[in-house]
Amino acid sequence: MSNDAGVVHSACRFCRAECGLLVHVRNDTIVRVEGDPDHPTSRGGLCVKARAIPELVEDPDRLRTPLRRVGERGSGRWEVVSWDAALDEIASRLLAIKERYGAEALAAYRGIANSNVPQTPYFMRFMNAFGTPNLTSAFSVCVAPKAIAAMHTYGRNLWPVGDYQRARCILLFGSNPAVSFMHRYGSVMEDLRAAVARGTSLVVIDPRRTETTAAASLHLQVRPGTDGALALGLLHVILRDRLEDEAFLRQHALGFDRLAAAAAAYPPARVEEITSVPARLVEEVAVRFATAKPACADRRQGVLHQTNATQTCRAIDALNVVTGNVDTAGGIVFTPPVPIRDISLRESLPKERRGFSRFAWSDGAVTLPDAILSGRPYPIKAFVSFAGNPVLSWPNAAKVARAFQALDFVVAIDLYLTETARLADVVLPATTFMERTDLNDSLRVPLAPLSYVHLRQQAVTPRHEARHEWRIIGELAARLGMGEHFPFKDAEALIDHVLEPAGLTARRLREQHPSGLIYAEAAPGRFRGKGFPTPSGKIELHSPALEAAGFDPVPTYREPVESPVSRPDLAEKYPLILTTGARVEATSGTWTHNLPRLRTLVAENWVEIHPETAGHLGIHHGVRVAVETPRGRIVLPAKVSDGVAPGVVAIPFGWGHDAGGHLARSTPGANPNVLIDDAAVDPIGGTPAYRSGLCRVVPLGS
Repeated sequence: MSNDAGVVHSACRFCRAECGLLVHVRNDTIVRVEGDPDHPTSRGGLCVKARAIPELVEDPDRLRTPLRRVGERGSGRWEVVSWDAALDEIASRLLAIKERYGAEALAAYRGIANSNVPQTPYFMRFMNAFGTPNLTSAFSVCVAPKAIAAMHTYGRNLWPVGDYQRARCILLFGSNPAVSFMHRYGSVMEDLRAAVARGTSLVVIDPRRTETTAAASLHLQVRPGTDGALALGLLHVILRDRLEDEAFLRQHALGFDRLAAAAAAYPPARVEEITSVPARLVEEVAVRFATAKPACADRRQGVLHQTNATQTCRAIDALNVVTGNVDTAGGIVFTPPVPIRDISLRESLPKERRGFSRFAWSDGAVTLPDAILSGRPYPIKAFVSFAGNPVLSWPNAAKVARAFQALDFVVAIDLYLTETARLADVVLPATTFMERTDLNDSLRVPLAPLSYVHLRQQAVTPRHEARHEWRIIGELAARLGMGEHFPFKDAEALIDHVLEPAGLTARRLREQHPSGLIYAEAAPGRFRGKGFPTPSGKIELHSPALEAAGFDPVPTYREPVESPVSRPDLAEKYPLILTTGARVEATSGTWTHNLPRLRTLVAENWVEIHPETAGHLGIHHGVRVAVETPRGRIVLPAKVSDGVAPGVVAIPFGWGHDAGGHLARSTPGANPNVLIDDAAVDPIGGTPAYRSGLCRVVPLGS
């Protein structure tokens, strides 16, 4: 490419909102980035993270060359090797492990940083061609409960999207889109503020007072992990007062009577006891939601990181169903996806070849350490970390590190020598999203009321010896004897192959639609006439598939595995409720902490604690405190604030680096995942309970 490209149309990849960029390039260097006003969803908006893109590309702490371990694992002793030597060794070791233990002895994890098209299905293709079912991803650490709930309620491959622009009442469970994109689009908060301005009632359900609750009409401060009980309580009032949409339910829903019986057990007074939300507000919000028409109830990470996550999502979905706010303008809509070719080679994997995960509809990533350490259901001996850092991001971090130490062979493909890469045998330097060409991930599963295709154009040449992932995968596949499945000469040939069903090419997108091409908009009524893609053809409030798998077939509430109610014995020693994982606008996961522009905004994470709780414990704002659970202990400064309820403490995640870059290590903060119970997971989706556990806080002084 030219060393002076001028302005390149591209997209950010610090999060899955993938906001459109105008990248100004001079002499093969990014001099600044601006929001693209013509991008279909971000409309010119950017958050603070995008301003740090030039720092990411030029970060002196990035991996420069392939590395091979020469000391004990984790010792930090490496030698520089050529790409050929690194790939040869990886192929040799993987083939030897396959020969001795079988293909399923290889497991891998794909992180969010490279989750896009075509990389995601291309890596799936690699694993399937090798013959292993053990590809894990951020899916089961992140959105699995929402996806599984949608599948068993509305039908396969449907993703419910709230039509905020036309709703008259919006319920947001566990969502803070003012600082995170809410699995939606860059301008989602703009749409919510506009809705409130025109009279829409915005109700936010969150244990914390957040930037989004400040814009809301009403904030319900729920006890962490009890959102499902609140949703069932709202259903109770709606059904008690006969506010349901009888005609819609009669024509389009299955199992309403079973749902009504479940909701009958959650009158407002009981819901107040469980959730701490006053009964009068349960009554008020239920009536407001049911009578607004149209309205929508939506959810995000706050309810996905609970041990009752999938059933909570089903209960929230049921709110939309019983009020007739599904597949209608202003309610929940389903955006048609962009038709693309499935290149995953999933058909090549024998049906009888089972993965290590015990979850039927999820890859169960966070249970991988147990599988490695126990050797059940079979030995897992090799692991590839692909743009992820599970040692920092998975629960019970000490066990994760112990499991990786026990592996025979570990490969890390990343930008930095992260905590996970430090435990590898071979480390490969990857490109940033500015050094490669690919597509927006949301074209597979539209996250907004429209679907679009956007070519994320390469803006600058790869730094040092970094290589694009498609090339790494292709060259490794050739060495493993799988080259016939990876014939693409470059990334654009692969993109063209993927886009062929849509009649698009990389060249056409670049030349004719540089800001993105809108493929389809959500069309209300898409399924009301022809039926929903479920076995019954109806929305399944009662799910036969869940029942057959041994789960409650209707939405239900289960107390968090670790709470003052379920574990009063544990609560005697650990009396406070811990919620972690809150988003901070100046960070993204674990991989933005070495960027000066962002680190000057937020240097360290903290422990947020209510003044009443702090007073009882003798804690003052700014003093360092120890947070302890049965899994571990971390030390952070206290942030005394009434943003959390008494008895609740909150810790943002992503910090705790002792690898990955000088700046990240110099103000590391602490990793709250040290505290989290990896065994406390949603039984259907496998997501960990980052947001509801028990802890104690001990003051240490200034």
